[in-house]
Amino acid sequence: MPPTATAEVTGRPLVTAGREQLLIDCPHCGRTHRHLEVGSRRGPCGARYTVTTRESQL
Repeated sequence: MPPTATAEVTGRPLVTAGREQLLIDCPHCGRTHRHLEVGSRRGPCGARYTVTTRESQL
């Protein structure tokens, strides 16, 4: 079975005391999720997507 395509979402930076995180608007549930890195991720709602940044799209 071929892999299913995942949505591509652009993360917005969130600077915390510990490190920079990426906020994304989930294409599945519509909520905001936080991730530490770009790449293929699974949100807390179970959705799979690829997180990118504006810098990585240039």
